[in-house]
Amino acid sequence: MKKRSLGYIYVGASAFFFALIAIIGKSAFNTGMKVYDLMIMQNAVSAIIMFIYLWIKDKKSIIISRNQLKRVILQGVFGSTATTLFFYLALEKINAGIASMLIFTHPVFVTLFFVITGIRKITMVNNLALILAVVGSSMVINFLNLNVTQISSIGLMYGVICSICYAFFNVFADLKLKDVKSEVLAMYTSVIMFVVSFILNPGFFRSNITLSPQIMFYVFELAVVSGILPVIFLYKGIALVGSEKSTIIATSELPITLILAFFVLRETMVLTQIIGVAFIIGAVFVLQNEAIILEKLKKI
Repeated sequence: MKKRSLGYIYVGASAFFFALIAIIGKSAFNTGMKVYDLMIMQNAVSAIIMFIYLWIKDKKSIIISRNQLKRVILQGVFGSTATTLFFYLALEKINAGIASMLIFTHPVFVTLFFVITGIRKITMVNNLALILAVVGSSMVINFLNLNVTQISSIGLMYGVICSICYAFFNVFADLKLKDVKSEVLAMYTSVIMFVVSFILNPGFFRSNITLSPQIMFYVFELAVVSGILPVIFLYKGIALVGSEKSTIIATSELPITLILAFFVLRETMVLTQIIGVAFIIGAVFVLQNEAIILEKLKKI
């Protein structure tokens, strides 16, 4: 299998698991769980699972250089922790579909970064895919029919900040972290997220949290679905196709989230949103066939 195709599969798998975060997270908050409490517990479990896995598979890989550690800490704080924190804060204020749409405006910020810095050339096909993804995303949340007055402005703000942080996550992983294994990154970022969450919520161990089987189930689910699988797949995908493409491919999470929100959370879905899903799939198709499209354009 070609590296590019494998990269698309990795990012697609990451998008699927990221889509589950909105559904599981929203369900957890519906039980009365607080953002910081959930982040502390899920990242503690993620870190323990990954440490045991790496200790058994390749304990030497756990040791990274001081320079790598500095970069991993930056990613853990401003990428992983900030993205998760602001996404959960958005979920507390707005529904799962809109929160997911906001985070997946991040391809715009990634493209702007590369256009402004000139670090990487953005092709016409990439821009076409970006337009399809943004238009499709807007249709997925039924943008034209949204009653903005009924949506929390604070929730929207959290969602936009989350998108910017997620753009940083992708670009930094692409440019600065290719020399660190994805599994090792997942473990270290989980540890960093746990530490930062505890600093933001120092009274966690003094609080009276009832750890019911349902809550523990959500925590374990999020530990695996949020902290391990999507992160590993995304890092592997970025390494193969680059952040400017992976961010657009990752918008496929939106239709997945929309469908899951429709069936699990009973959030509504209309024709406009279904058309938006088609646009997003079209964006991924355009990227998949970028070389062929560019070659045909040269002949025109």
